Amino acid sequence: MQPSDYWKKLLSREIPGLKPNQRLFRSLPSAPRCKLCHAPFEGPFAPILRVIGFRRWNLNAQLCGFCIKGIAMHQGGAEIPVSLLFADVRDSTALAETMSPAEFRITLRPFFTAVDAAVDTEHGVIDHIVGDGVMAMWIPGFVGDDHPQRAVVAGRSTAAALQARADFCPGSACTPASPTSGWSATRAPSTSR
Repeated sequence: MQPSDYWKKLLSREIPGLKPNQRLFRSLPSAPRCKLCHAPFEGPFAPILRVIGFRRWNLNAQLCGFCIKGIAMHQGGAEIPVSLLFADVRDSTALAETMSPAEFRITLRPFFTAVDAAVDTEHGVIDHIVGDGVMAMWIPGFVGDDHPQRAVVAGRSTAAALQARADFCPGSACTPASPTSGWSATRAPSTSR
């Protein structure tokens, strides 16, 4: 199998054995789980799974070392349909200028907590965080063909969670409605080194 074929199959949930393994691991109790194989990171079976390699990967705690080891054996990439969510806090630069870096970090904590919970609930993967911005993605091989709907639900859930918190932005510098998000369903390249 060519590397690009492997990646396309992996990211589209067509790798032989992936779906049965996901079903097996989902039958074991406890979240959080590896976003690819669904091995539980907590709960009664987690200690046994950690011994055989299904532990959180140290560079991205949303994936397990076993999956990363398998992926690393196949250098390459593929262009696949994905859904992306971009979320940030409107006017955060002006807000940051009114407080210390430590106060700013504490102020933004509810935002990052809300985004993380919404993305995790909808089985997305946080790709990266830059300043007050978060980019998350939904890959068919991780979540299924309803990835665009999941991205939209996560964006709406983030906004709703923050609007329900009167303490999100102290003072008059911003309002609970200040978080913004956008999503896109597109074809994107995926590569490994």
